[in-house]
Amino acid sequence: MLEVAIDWMASQWLELASLLIAIAALFYAALANNSSRKATTAAQASDLANLRIQANQCLAEANRSLLSLHSSCKANRADWEQFERKHMPSLGWTRPEPEQSNIAQVEREGNVLLQEIEDYFAPVDEMNAAQLEKGVQNARAAALEIEKLAGRLDGPPTHFN
Repeated sequence: MLEVAIDWMASQWLELASLLIAIAALFYAALANNSSRKATTAAQASDLANLRIQANQCLAEANRSLLSLHSSCKANRADWEQFERKHMPSLGWTRPEPEQSNIAQVEREGNVLLQEIEDYFAPVDEMNAAQLEKGVQNARAAALEIEKLAGRLDGPPTHFN
């Protein structure tokens, strides 16, 4: 029986070698497939991490824009107060109420824009790539809008100086 098996193997050695090579190739193909799947998963995780970092940077940019807006509002108030101190005794002039409310309105709008972005990014760890990309675009747009709000601040008239 053993002799028959050995004789058969000797006569079929080429087919057996081909079979062993095919089995080894399938094994290595399975390993390569597994490695590529792991690499794809790692790349997706890296992309998500990068988008989360971008989201945090855009949120920080929006915060900086709001701080700049608050600074501009504070400077605008100081300009109006200086104008009042300088001109009120001689003219009996007081700061117009609409101007006071305009400064407060500009600050409120900036705060609302930032709060909307912060609320959107609250579950940042649970967001997918599309949501993060949309949020990054919205945060950049909100930061620009907050910066534009400072342009709505009107200073005191200069023709009295």
